[in-house]
Amino acid sequence: MENEIVDLLSQLVEIDSINPTLSNGPGEETIAKFVAGFLGDLDLDPEIQTVEPGRTNVVAIIPGNGFAK
Repeated sequence: MENEIVDLLSQLVEIDSINPTLSNGPGEETIAKFVAGFLGDLDLDPEIQTVEPGRTNVVAIIPGNGFAK
């Protein structure tokens, strides 16, 4: 499990997702697509939300057991 986490983190760090308003970076679209694909592989139903061009969020709901603490 530890190796899988390190591999995932390594892949995420390799993706250039610098905020375009800070230093003309490419934004988060590429990393959002990667995360959405990862969550999709886990049989979740991720949604990519475009806030503005190049600025995206990923949302996914993990089903619970119906009990809140």
